[in-house]
Amino acid sequence: MSMKIEKIELNGFKSFSDKTTFNLDNGITCIVGPNGCGKSNILDAFRWVLGEQSAKTLRGSKMEEVIFNGSSVKKPKGMADVTLHISGLDPSTNGNGDKSGNLITVSRRLYRSGESEYLINRHECRLKDIKDLFLDTGLEVKSYSIIEQGHIDAIMNSRPDGRRFLIEEVAGVIKYKVRKAEAQNKLESSRQNLQRISDVISEIKKQINILNRLAKKAERYKTLSEELKTIELKLNKKEYSALKEKLKAAETGYEKARQEESSLRASLSTSEAGHQKDRLDLVTLEKELNALNDDYHEHERIIADLQKKIAILNTEVENTKDYSTRLSEQASELDEMKTGLNSKIALLNDEKQGLNSQFEDFRLSASEKQEFQSGIEHEISDIETGIEEKRKDIFNITETLGSLNNDLTRLHSIIESMSKKEAGYTRELEDITTTAEEIEAEIEKTDSSILSNNNDLMMINEQKEALSHKISETRDGIDRLRNSITSLKEDMAFETSRLESLREISSDGMAADILENAGEFHVAGIVSDIISVDKRYEKPVEAVLSGKINGVILDSFSDIEPAVRHIRENRLSRTALMVSGSNASARISLPSHQSIIGPATEFVSAEENFMPLVRRLLDNVIIVNDLKAAFELIRDNPGLIFVTPGGDVVDAAFTVLSGKGKDILKKKRELRELEDRINERQKTIEQAENELSNLNRALSGYEQEITALKDKLVMLEKDLSIHKTELLNLHNEKERLYRKKATIRIEMEQTRSEKEGILNNMEEIRRGISETASKKEEMEHSLSSLQNMLSEKKEYYEQYRSDLMEIKLRMTSYREKIDSISKEIETVRESISGAERKKENIEAQIQNNRSLIEQKINAIEELDAKLKEHIALIDTLSIDISGKKEEIEDRAEAVSEKEKEIKSTHEEIESITSKLSSLEVAKTEYRLKMENVFNDIVRRYGVNIDQFDGPEPSEEEIEKIESLSDRIQSIGPVNLETIDEYEGLKERYEFLTAQQEDLTKSIEELEEAIRKINMTTRRRLKDAFTSLNERFSEVFADLFGGGKASLILTDEQNILESGIEIVAQPPGKKLQNISLLSGGEKALTAISLIFAGFLIKPAPICILDEADAPLDESNTVKYAAMVRELSRNIQFIVITHNRATMETADNIYGITMEEPGTSKVISMQLTEK
Repeated sequence: MSMKIEKIELNGFKSFSDKTTFNLDNGITCIVGPNGCGKSNILDAFRWVLGEQSAKTLRGSKMEEVIFNGSSVKKPKGMADVTLHISGLDPSTNGNGDKSGNLITVSRRLYRSGESEYLINRHECRLKDIKDLFLDTGLEVKSYSIIEQGHIDAIMNSRPDGRRFLIEEVAGVIKYKVRKAEAQNKLESSRQNLQRISDVISEIKKQINILNRLAKKAERYKTLSEELKTIELKLNKKEYSALKEKLKAAETGYEKARQEESSLRASLSTSEAGHQKDRLDLVTLEKELNALNDDYHEHERIIADLQKKIAILNTEVENTKDYSTRLSEQASELDEMKTGLNSKIALLNDEKQGLNSQFEDFRLSASEKQEFQSGIEHEISDIETGIEEKRKDIFNITETLGSLNNDLTRLHSIIESMSKKEAGYTRELEDITTTAEEIEAEIEKTDSSILSNNNDLMMINEQKEALSHKISETRDGIDRLRNSITSLKEDMAFETSRLESLREISSDGMAADILENAGEFHVAGIVSDIISVDKRYEKPVEAVLSGKINGVILDSFSDIEPAVRHIRENRLSRTALMVSGSNASARISLPSHQSIIGPATEFVSAEENFMPLVRRLLDNVIIVNDLKAAFELIRDNPGLIFVTPGGDVVDAAFTVLSGKGKDILKKKRELRELEDRINERQKTIEQAENELSNLNRALSGYEQEITALKDKLVMLEKDLSIHKTELLNLHNEKERLYRKKATIRIEMEQTRSEKEGILNNMEEIRRGISETASKKEEMEHSLSSLQNMLSEKKEYYEQYRSDLMEIKLRMTSYREKIDSISKEIETVRESISGAERKKENIEAQIQNNRSLIEQKINAIEELDAKLKEHIALIDTLSIDISGKKEEIEDRAEAVSEKEKEIKSTHEEIESITSKLSSLEVAKTEYRLKMENVFNDIVRRYGVNIDQFDGPEPSEEEIEKIESLSDRIQSIGPVNLETIDEYEGLKERYEFLTAQQEDLTKSIEELEEAIRKINMTTRRRLKDAFTSLNERFSEVFADLFGGGKASLILTDEQNILESGIEIVAQPPGKKLQNISLLSGGEKALTAISLIFAGFLIKPAPICILDEADAPLDESNTVKYAAMVRELSRNIQFIVITHNRATMETADNIYGITMEEPGTSKVISMQLTEK
């Protein structure tokens, strides 16, 4: 069954805001519609779902622009989604195919957050999986099955090597190229690893020879050191015991003196307690005296305050009496003012009555004149309305006339612009020719600069090699240490690389997202992280856990709902959620069978809080030796699951789950082991680097020189890179100029045609201007008559308006006078009211002052009584103070006598304390000496001297100490770790040698694979080139109605890298290169070449986007006939504006934009012709 695209679905992609489905039947499907309606977005959707990564290719600046961005009616979408439905994908070509021929779906999604998804049959996959699925099917992003006008131009105008993809597609070698590239990458990596391992082995060989001698030397040193250690331990034990006895005697004397000191201190404490009580009593008496003095001074202060208050109150009484007299005088003055104000109000009322009578006469006269004026106003309004209507008519016709004049002026400007444009094209063609000549000169100049830079680079490299030789000689003294560090670092780098790979492979993106973004719920961990499995049974445990291996463990059941909500809201993949702290499942009884290895839980460990979860997951899982035993046991134990060490699982339904797992548990274990090894290596490296830093100072001079040379070398290489880039840019610019020249000539022809059409429009506009001007003149005459009539009416109106205005001005004057008199009357009345209120306040104040004087006299009498009481109290306090002073003097004399007794006891204690201090110093000295002996033995030999029970050393042994020390000294410095280091290095040498052999074998196998790929590719390319050349010649002759065309390899000896030249001879012309053909001939030639490829290797579908645009009518008919012929075996999607092409269609989809920015689809199925 051949591969077929059943349909494509677009949702939120570019202008297709809603879900849109294009059902693609056999034959030709045409996409038609006006420019800008979104037709080419369908082509972009095909490219995008097939894996296109360039936003520029999709006619955008960034990939986010493929998501529908909203319109005036619809909101922006948050996601773009395109899905292809494919049937008949050959499973022998691509492992993802469906052998039954059922439908396969391929989808791609992009969210505004930047996240993207690739899916095959609604399951997430990688971009590589999609590319592999379509590899060599003819339906790929860069294949010739997707053809647009620019693609045709690229085939014609590209360099020969740019056309090589045509025969590669026809030959079906794309998959071989991919495999070859993968093999070459692996080969390069293996060679680098082999070189690195070879270098390491070479260094290890040197180190092994050195370490062998050092290890023997260390063995001799170790034997002599052990003998010396035994003798010195005996000698130090003797010294240590003597110091111990002296310390014991000092401690006995110290204890006796400390008891005598304690007795004296007890007696002193009693005396000081009594003395302290006497002092406290004395302090109490002094406080009582101070309190009496404070009371005395307080009463003195109160007496002074009372005397001051009495004087103040007497003064206030006199002042209040004076104030009351002044208030009585003010009340009499207010009565006189009130009488004068009442007389003034009577005069103002008489004047106001006369003014009101005159105002009423003027109001009646104004009313009569106002009625007559209103009649004239109505007549004027009717005339003005007629004038306004005429003006509007004149304005409209003037606007029409202006619009016609503007159109005429605009077309004049366009004609002038086109003339200038034609002149500009001519100048631009001349400039292009000049610029191309200048670029040729620049290319020669840049080639010369590149040659000069290469010579300078060669000279500096020679200087660098000479300096490197000097540095190599200087470094001989530190080779061993540096090689050791290098070896450790390489091992660590290899292990670190492995660690990173394991981390990347082991990481679960979805679980990691939940761990990082957990907010409303609490995550305890991931199953694969919390369990530790016996490495022999990692495969069976992983196979049983399956999808739960990366399950997320939550703290409680209440966390499950928010976790599920988080997964749904963020559109995450499915994952297992489980709770750690709940009860474990019930224990199962183990069946009896000789092939049972044991329950899975026996080989799995975890922290105590996770063990209930582990038992729930694995309590019913039994590990057995093989599948045969599993099937025997499952019949009698349907509630259990049996798994083999190889990871084959058998459940109660007799379902066997087999196949290679992801080795997640193995990778997790390796991850932990690698981390431990890397940490140990890092510590060793740091120690070695600290030693090496002291030796490297001597190299600084040479390194500075070589750094300067390297900087110079970098600058030269940078210049060389710039020159090469400039050269490439110059070649590209030259090609661009040639293409631009052809484009300008086409545009010049189009401009001439447009100019003729505009001149015809201008003549029609001039006739319209003449007719409109005549109508305007008639309207202006009618307007003039109405304006004269209006002028007469307005003069008559103005005369009456003037008389009425005079009357209104007089009325206004009288109204203002009346209002002024009314306000003045009101002001006088307010003044009378104010005087009455003020008089009432004065009388109230006089009454209040009388009460106040009476209160203050009463207060003076009360204060005088208190003053007499406080004078009597002061006399009593003077007597109490004298008695208290005599009692304090007697108590102070007794305290002084007690202090003399306490001082004598203190002197005795100080004498004993001095003796204790001397004994403490002696004890400390003995302890320090013992500690020094103890620590010296521990430091040198790691032995606790208290636990050493050896006898005292003999005289012979003491004499032997010096001899042993001399022999050890003669051996020189020794590193005892050299022995272990030698053994470790030897093991590492054997391990690396085995790796070297494996890598060598791997390289040979990869080279053989590449050789076979090249051989197959050459054969296929030769066959494809021959077939394509023949077919191209035939199709060219069919489309052109004769003529000849052929393909020529630019390098026949190297067909893998050879480009393709196209030579064509249309009927009636000489054989020539395609660059000399016309635009239409080029397009038809390119179409001939593409269709020839389809005849040899048909793609499942071909998309043509306005490929017929450059063709004239007769060539379009031939092109359409060829498409119709090819559609027997190939599905065609044709985007076109050409009627002849549309007539070949089996189905037509019309694209419109009823709403701005949103594409809408109209489909139509045509009957067969």
